[in-house]
Amino acid sequence: MSDLPTSDPLPTAWFYRLKAAQRDLIRRVGGIERAGVLANVSKTQMGRFNNDGDPELMPLPVVLMLQRECGVPLV
Repeated sequence: MSDLPTSDPLPTAWFYRLKAAQRDLIRRVGGIERAGVLANVSKTQMGRFNNDGDPELMPLPVVLMLQRECGVPLV
């Protein structure tokens, strides 16, 4: 978590809102494994996107593929 911005509380709050939206998106499409298949990324990578302790955020193409699948713009 040391890679996260710490000097300003707004960027940190922004980061956690995005991570929460990613988790919601993954859940809506059927979980980590199915989300990985749909977005053509590994289960391990999708797990990192799902983990709020990991600083990695989904690339926009992954977000768009998953949002198209679930029909809800969560991120």
